[in-house]
Amino acid sequence: MLDKLRKYCRDNRGKPQVVVVVGYSQSYAAEVHERTDVSHRVGQAKYLESVVRSQEGEITRRLRNTPQDKLPEALLKAGLFIQRESQEIVPVDTSALKSSAFTTVEEELDRVATESRTKAEALRLSVLAKRAKEQR
Repeated sequence: MLDKLRKYCRDNRGKPQVVVVVGYSQSYAAEVHERTDVSHRVGQAKYLESVVRSQEGEITRRLRNTPQDKLPEALLKAGLFIQRESQEIVPVDTSALKSSAFTTVEEELDRVATESRTKAEALRLSVLAKRAKEQR
């Protein structure tokens, strides 16, 4: 996989590069990801990293036979695969973190992350309001 990516970068030097970003837009996402000392009722720490490590062979297989002109699309699909798999194991309290997941190409990063965070924050607030109402 690395050889194919290196060849793509070498062959496309000076041309626009495609960078695919997979992430979570909640402000606390990195802390939840890194805190291996915290036990979660649902989910686990390292929810992105563990998917990439465990699915490296599958991701490599998907990219291995991709024609170079289709590599950007294949990278985006690989990113979506990582996102979907990580959402299965992301810690869940109000589902805001899970809902803040996104996959995008770098040029769209700011817009997509902002939209993702807004949607997830609205979900979190509605869950908290519902819980408060139920406790009354």
